[in-house]
Amino acid sequence: MKLFNLYSLLGIILISFISCDKESDDTPPEPKPVPQEKIEIDEISGYIQKGPYVNGTGISMYELNESLAQTGKSFNTQISGNDGRFEISNISLSSQFVEFSANGFYYDEVKGEISSSQLNLFAISDIKSVSGVNVNLLTHLEKKRVEYLIEEGKSFAEAKKTAQAEILSIFNIKEDDIQSSELLDISKDAILLGISSILQGDRSVGDLTELLASISSDIEEDGVLNNSNIQDALRQSALNLDAPVIRTNLIERYKSLGKDVNIPDFQQYIDGFLNFTATKPKITGMEVTVISADSIRVISRLIANNAETEVVFEYGETESLGADVVFNEGPVNGGNEVALGESVSGLKPATIYYYRLSASNEFGSVSSSINSFTTLGGLPEEVGHLTLESGNKTIKVQGAVNPNFLETKVYIQYIEYLESFDQADSVLADQSPLSPYSDRAISALIENLNPGTRYWARLKMENEVGVTYGDPIDISTLGSEPKILIFAIDNSKIGAKSAEAYIEIGENTLATRLILEYSTSNTFDASVEYLDTIVGPSEKDIYLRKKIESLEMDQAYFARLTLKNELGEDSFVDEFKTLDGVIQLSDLMYDGTYADPEVHFDIDITKEGGLPIIERGLLYGASSGLTIDSSNSNKAVDPVIAGTIYTYYLTDLEMKQTYYARSYAINESGVYYSNEVKFTSPGLPTAYIHSVYDVTSNSATVYGYSPDSGGSQILSEGFCWGTEPNTNIEDSFIIDETEASEGNAFLNNLEPGTTYYVRYFAKNRLGIDYSTELSFTTKEN
Repeated sequence: MKLFNLYSLLGIILISFISCDKESDDTPPEPKPVPQEKIEIDEISGYIQKGPYVNGTGISMYELNESLAQTGKSFNTQISGNDGRFEISNISLSSQFVEFSANGFYYDEVKGEISSSQLNLFAISDIKSVSGVNVNLLTHLEKKRVEYLIEEGKSFAEAKKTAQAEILSIFNIKEDDIQSSELLDISKDAILLGISSILQGDRSVGDLTELLASISSDIEEDGVLNNSNIQDALRQSALNLDAPVIRTNLIERYKSLGKDVNIPDFQQYIDGFLNFTATKPKITGMEVTVISADSIRVISRLIANNAETEVVFEYGETESLGADVVFNEGPVNGGNEVALGESVSGLKPATIYYYRLSASNEFGSVSSSINSFTTLGGLPEEVGHLTLESGNKTIKVQGAVNPNFLETKVYIQYIEYLESFDQADSVLADQSPLSPYSDRAISALIENLNPGTRYWARLKMENEVGVTYGDPIDISTLGSEPKILIFAIDNSKIGAKSAEAYIEIGENTLATRLILEYSTSNTFDASVEYLDTIVGPSEKDIYLRKKIESLEMDQAYFARLTLKNELGEDSFVDEFKTLDGVIQLSDLMYDGTYADPEVHFDIDITKEGGLPIIERGLLYGASSGLTIDSSNSNKAVDPVIAGTIYTYYLTDLEMKQTYYARSYAINESGVYYSNEVKFTSPGLPTAYIHSVYDVTSNSATVYGYSPDSGGSQILSEGFCWGTEPNTNIEDSFIIDETEASEGNAFLNNLEPGTTYYVRYFAKNRLGIDYSTELSFTTKEN
């Protein structure tokens, strides 16, 4: 900026009446013109900064008189780039004082983005004392205060210096060699950047405009920020700032504009402001969680307000408190809310405690109001009812207990039914002592009880608060005297030397001794103890079959069953007689009408005698008096001894011969025979032809029959004929279909004058028999 001073009295007088500047000047002339200094400036430039203002921001420069009132002369321009720089050229002024006004969008260095609306900033300056003018938040804030001080008689320089120092002191900045506000640049000066960031915070443009106006008004007359709400708001803004991020935002912004700048570190000014505005701590919240019967967990929330702060939890059984715990995580510092946790133990269960939270630093102490909590704990309680499961000498116990937050011992008391629990025995639950938290399952086994006995059982629960009892439950141990439901000798199973007993025993949970004995005397003086064993325990009836062996044949006996257990016994007697061992066979019958070619015998053993059959079968021969040892006997042995009725077939007999047969069976007592029968073995049937008559040229009638079937069913019979002798059924034949074994047959379709031969035939399962042969000759036509 170049200044040219013209001192010519004539020129001054002339200028007072005629303006040579292109800009209009409507200020009325002074009544008494005085000489004024003419200021000519080729160019004045600078930066509009909140963050850097953007292209298109409007700039106005107004000339001011010594009272800082506008003279009416102004100059206008716009920012042509995004770094906030402006220029005004060809300036001619009559006063050295000017006011700048800038209105536009700017880069928000805190948020890292372009503002959403426009912000209007001001600056006043003595352009003779500076080489350039920057418009920023400091120039904006000091404007009204400078104007006020000048009205109070201060020079411009004194007013500027005073106002700047007062504004810096708001932010705890007391540097003497700092440049004038309009010479500061946020890309170079940490002080300006720190103050600018604190003022911006996370505010919108509208909020920032309101804040700047409020500060300007507050400090206008006394240079002191008196509004504590504004102070708190500025402090909160500073607490939330992230200086490294802000610096990065600006570096990236300038880099995008093609400028490599070194943004200064301004954290010290943020910290200095926070330390300066620090006050006594502020408690923002507290939570007390009752954890157990003797402990709690305390969470405190507070703001240390940038002073080392100690946090104490005070408590006691009265509102006088009396005990305290210092938070181990302390002391704390800083301006943000912090949460501290501390556990307090050694408390009494089920007890009301009063408490408060206290915090203190060098600026003072604060305490919360007194509140109360109650520790957990109480008498233990039975949950639901006991479940009992009995054995013969045991009772299994299951249940649940609420320990009410205290370690609890649990016993199961038991006593015989209707007795007093004062004399009860007890067992300790398997899970005892129970841990304090939540319902707990318990179990125990009561042993060495009497079987078949009714008992009471209940819980006894004990903790440091006291003793409680559960509801008594009654149950009986298992077991009873043994009971014979059925004992009988099975008549169908009595043999000559053995018998079988059927036994049915009632259910019992006790092991039971079973004794089975027999004797020929009902007093059992000389009894034989045949079986001695243990049965059960069983939840169901027991069914048994026991075979008694080594008995005498044809002997009367008594059998006794005895059951014994620790509760008693039961017995029952049955009597029986062994069989004599004699085998009886039914009469052997020969059925000569049976259709098969072999001889068929049905054999029935009507009595086995109570002994196993060793061998059985059929004896047969051509002479009578058959025995298993006789030489005239043929033996046919039954290969499978099963059942009492069986069938035997004789297939190797000579046809039409006389035979004798009898059945036999052998056991250890001897050989036994059926009756002996006489029979004739089957053979071929007999065929007989009687005559041929009524012979014509092409037919004849024949008569014949079968007088004997041969002992086997005739399958077919009739006539066979042909022109050759010895005709058979391979030649022409007619089957006699009459019911009787004789009949006539009509032979037709014969040849005239031809000799024919005819025979009668009969067929059974053994073969065919032909009669004698007759011949006849048909007549000629």
